[in-house]
Amino acid sequence: MWEGNWTSTQLQNTNGTFCIKITQNGNQISGPLYRNGVYFGDASGTLNGNQITFGAVPAGSYEIRFTGTVSGNSASGHYTLNRSCKDLCVRVRV
Repeated sequence: MWEGNWTSTQLQNTNGTFCIKITQNGNQISGPLYRNGVYFGDASGTLNGNQITFGAVPAGSYEIRFTGTVSGNSASGHYTLNRSCKDLCVRVRV
């Protein structure tokens, strides 16, 4: 499970939590995605070397897309929520 905190780069005092329970098959990843403790949808993406990308688009809701770099048991990067950029640092919780 990957958990982390996000902070908006556009709005002051806007932040929250982010969690994805990743299942990996080769370089393909998938799993349920939670934003601020609420189930957002099923995410899918890829892990190529140390580059990770995943996203989710539940019906009638906002799109979340994360792009980052994995280093050991952590990753950092940014995610977009309907084109609004957020910074995100996550860590693996085993």
